[in-house]
Amino acid sequence: MKEEKILITAIVPIYKVKKDFLVKCINSIKSQKFYNYEVILIFDGENEELLNVVEEIVGNDKRYKIIYRKNRGVSYSRNEGILNAKGEWIVFIDADDWIEEKYFEDISIKLNDNKENNIDFIIYNTNTYYNEEKIEKYNKKKNNPFVIGDIEKVRMYQSVYGIKDKEYQYMETVWSKVYRSSILKNKKIQFEESLKIGEDLIFNFNFWKEANNGFYDNKEMYYYRVSENSTMKSDYDKMIIEYDKLFPFFTTILESLSDDYKENSENFIIRQIERFAFNYFFYDKNKKNEFKEFINKKYYSEAIKKAKYKNVKAEHKIFLFFLKKHIYIGIFLLSKLYCKIKK
Repeated sequence: MKEEKILITAIVPIYKVKKDFLVKCINSIKSQKFYNYEVILIFDGENEELLNVVEEIVGNDKRYKIIYRKNRGVSYSRNEGILNAKGEWIVFIDADDWIEEKYFEDISIKLNDNKENNIDFIIYNTNTYYNEEKIEKYNKKKNNPFVIGDIEKVRMYQSVYGIKDKEYQYMETVWSKVYRSSILKNKKIQFEESLKIGEDLIFNFNFWKEANNGFYDNKEMYYYRVSENSTMKSDYDKMIIEYDKLFPFFTTILESLSDDYKENSENFIIRQIERFAFNYFFYDKNKKNEFKEFINKKYYSEAIKKAKYKNVKAEHKIFLFFLKKHIYIGIFLLSKLYCKIKK
């Protein structure tokens, strides 16, 4: 009897995650109402307690494969997951997040219903949580599902650059998305292991460039937990280094895209400068000269000059104005207001 092909591979990197968060993540996978899947759990670093927890939950279920690696980083872990994946489709799940119990079943239904639409990826809506408190459902509109063709792809890229779009949110991430495995493997698409900021975005751009149609569904199938230890909260000097690493990759991939897909891409740079400024100014207003040096680098200064007010969301126009006019005290005050609102 011919062995059934595995439909879905879930890749879960595990590193410095709270025990109860990990338990909730693994249990959400174990409770799936669909059987034809496998899970690759990559432990990045030694943690005997977490390993014992996972082994107890997984038991003798042969669908679960545990890989051990020593402090190689999340991108390395995901790449190893891709290389070992046997499923026709791949999903990425962070160890502190969790999924809806019908997630895999719904993926199977979508694939079966869209055989004639030549789809290579699926995008679902996301619920965002801080610890156990729900912050928001990212897309609050109840839209009908739709196929992502060429025109919709343009909207998808524009949402990454910051052009307002209710359907396409969290497009810089790999969670809440489903990828055709053969494209990842045949085109050798991997996560850039040298990056700690924007690695998901570069991965997605490389994939979308090779993919045919996609499918969007507004169902909330993924639950994202806001991290308390994100790279964005790292110290100033490390953030400078990480941004300087990211943008050469971003520039290179933009050069390979058609004009429709890269229009307004400078807005993405402005968004990152804004995030950087708000995270940095709040903690140390005395680094103004270093911030000025940062944004006067050719790559950033050209994006600032090119950015148009009409393409920026209303709440970000003031920041862009201060940036263009070099009004740093204004940026500092905005950062204080931003942090006050976020509390």
